[in-house]
Amino acid sequence: MTSTSTMSSSPNIDDLPGELLEEVLIMSVPVRKEGFFSKFEKWRTNLRLVSCHWNRTILQNAAFWNVIRIDTSLSCDKHDNKAYQRYLWKLEQSRIAAQRSATVSRKLYLWDPAEYTKENEMQILPGIIDIIHSISNWTSIHISSNRRLVRQIFPAEDAPSPTWPSLEAIFISTELDEQAPLDDQGSNMTSPPLLVMSPERFPSLRIARLFLKQWSLKTCHLPWAQLTHLTLAVMQGPFSDNLRILEKCVSLDSLSITVKSPIGRPFTASDSSSPLPFIALSKLKRLDLFLNSSSDIIVSFLWRLVLPSLTTFVLKVGAMVYHRHRFTHAILSLINWSGCTPSHLEIDLMLDTYIELEDEMDLATLLNTTPSLKTFRLGAAHIRGHFFDHLDDHSLPNLESIDIFSNYDYEFLKRMGAETFLRWAMRWIQSHGGSGPGGGDGERRKPTFRAMYYAERDGYEPEDFYPRVHSAVERLQEEGWDVSLKTSRRCFKHKHQKFRRAIMHHIITV
Repeated sequence: MTSTSTMSSSPNIDDLPGELLEEVLIMSVPVRKEGFFSKFEKWRTNLRLVSCHWNRTILQNAAFWNVIRIDTSLSCDKHDNKAYQRYLWKLEQSRIAAQRSATVSRKLYLWDPAEYTKENEMQILPGIIDIIHSISNWTSIHISSNRRLVRQIFPAEDAPSPTWPSLEAIFISTELDEQAPLDDQGSNMTSPPLLVMSPERFPSLRIARLFLKQWSLKTCHLPWAQLTHLTLAVMQGPFSDNLRILEKCVSLDSLSITVKSPIGRPFTASDSSSPLPFIALSKLKRLDLFLNSSSDIIVSFLWRLVLPSLTTFVLKVGAMVYHRHRFTHAILSLINWSGCTPSHLEIDLMLDTYIELEDEMDLATLLNTTPSLKTFRLGAAHIRGHFFDHLDDHSLPNLESIDIFSNYDYEFLKRMGAETFLRWAMRWIQSHGGSGPGGGDGERRKPTFRAMYYAERDGYEPEDFYPRVHSAVERLQEEGWDVSLKTSRRCFKHKHQKFRRAIMHHIITV
């Protein structure tokens, strides 16, 4: 691309003054605080094809290359390196442009298919690895590929290895891989490591997001002690294997775990008979658990953690999760033996998962013994609200918001939940904010508080609340509180079937 004749989109555009072309280019590149929009990153090559002047400007301006996107899928034609042999020169130009300034931080996004063509194997992949290794100032690396390419980018210690002192975050996903062969599942000592990152070569690494199989995780060698944020996903059991890894993560500030399992292969606590150690993560402030299948996470993981600094706990449960061990009881136990003071608690069960009476009693105990709580969210099916009646008058003194989401099959459950919710809201208001909003001299001021009860039912015309519910709402409104009682209908069409479903919403907001 050295002459105007190759610029097929507009052969005369380079006849315009260079200053004008510069202004047009600047207008085409919206700027954020962290850099340029990803749209520009994807269409960077197309802009270079418009004008020789733009081509030189983009190649010579290091700031335009703060993000390098490489996609070897054959359908990709909007990134910097279309994966065909005639576009191999783009890889080299990207490398040269990115190396023009060692002070501009770089981010890498690499998408590579699990199946290789001969062209990829012989020509594309060596060029990709050469580009990645030739740039030393990466700050973030995002790789979605297979195990073989990951091993080449992060080789073992005895192989020539890159040193990236500025690298702060990595995202590694090998979800595209099929089931690994038996000799590559970490079952023997000869299995090659998947990821090798020493503290000496990666001193700034703090964030790791790993979407790996459980056996792959065990072959990773990371500077665990210096990580502050860790995400583990697509995990397989037994979950006690993670305890050995977390034991090394002494600096973690947040931990997120997503559990997935193939259908028909539920997790089993195969080693639950052996004694498991308790792991204390003294600095961990946030724990997120996302469960999409049955798991032994309670017996071999959650019951083995001690988190004295925990302030935020999020539990979201999807389909195929069997409640042999109640999550609410496990959360209560974790908070009690950790001695932590959580501020934010969110429990979202599947809307077809009934919450049991024992669970509501555990919730009452949890809320009564956690005065530090500021926000609380509960989502499940058939929430009766018994735990509201068992809350002390002076419990939750620091509460700022509470959200209850209930999916119900019977009208009496909706009414029961609404009544207990309103009774508790009135008691809490009287205990913490007086009989009215206040604001004058000598009056107690209205606390910062928001409460919402949300009930949902599929396909049925909703019945009205009991008169006493309306009376309670009117009483709060007369006292100056912003209280609303609303019923709404939401319809949507199923994407595979020709029918519409109606979702009935009943919302009470205080």
